Amino acid sequence: VKYGQAGGQVQVKIDAGGSDDRGAVALAVLGDGPAVDPAVLARLVDRFYRADGHSAQGSGLGLSIVDKIARAYGGSLQLGRGLDGAGFGATVRFTA
Repeated sequence: VKYGQAGGQVQVKIDAGGSDDRGAVALAVLGDGPAVDPAVLARLVDRFYRADGHSAQGSGLGLSIVDKIARAYGGSLQLGRGLDGAGFGATVRFTA
């Protein structure tokens, strides 16, 4: 929401043990705001890193914290496209 546009959408999805990943749980947050340059995606989990071109305030810690928590519990964080292949999305996956 913070980086989205006025009237934009954010969707939260939970997938618990789909047919391909028995025992896996995934939590996805997907938005339809501006996309993130693929070259920048990997840096978004670096502490204090903030992509250029955003006026929203923040410290650049949010995704770093999510990544560390996911790893601490045997999970992973994946960053990529958001709603309908546009915007930005983050998915945390945990396996059984």
